[in-house]
Amino acid sequence: MARPLPRQRPAPREVNLVRPGACTHSADNEQRAIDLEFTSTAPDSVTITLPSNPALAPPGWYPVLVVNDQGVPSTGRWLHLS
Repeated sequence: MARPLPRQRPAPREVNLVRPGACTHSADNEQRAIDLEFTSTAPDSVTITLPSNPALAPPGWYPVLVVNDQGVPSTGRWLHLS
């Protein structure tokens, strides 16, 4: 008898912090996307390593996005850096 295999979720390919936009005078000096080091800790969980240099990710709110191995980003989860 044939049984369907359990569906596996796509694996995470990258994890990013994205600084929210604040455009004034047709320029956004705060615009940035930061690639984070990460470890998959469970099928639905990753542990991220934040940059140690605060100039790379100044304090504030950032959405964290996980991009899977098919290139599809997750819905962002907001993270506050202090």
